[in-house]
Amino acid sequence: MGKGFVSSFRELDDLVRKSLALLGAGSAAQAIGIERTLANCSNISP
Repeated sequence: MGKGFVSSFRELDDLVRKSLALLGAGSAAQAIGIERTLANCSNISP
């Protein structure tokens, strides 16, 4: 789930130095948060 989100987002824009507002606490939200962190997202707001 998270890797697919990051892959789709990369087609639209660069991930480095971007902020993310993460809504939700389920497994999909957690996977996206982890993958964004690994992709050098600058800020994740819970």
